[in-house]
Amino acid sequence: MARLEKGAAIDPLAAYRQSGYRAKVAAKRPAVTGAGGGIV
Repeated sequence: MARLEKGAAIDPLAAYRQSGYRAKVAAKRPAVTGAGGGIV
């Protein structure tokens, strides 16, 4: 009810998926090569 009263998305996960945000951000990020060990 609180989401509805504030005008927010009733299902935030569905709204996130529908927005396409993940695809937009993934296109901007460099590809992960996987060659590093993670500890320097």
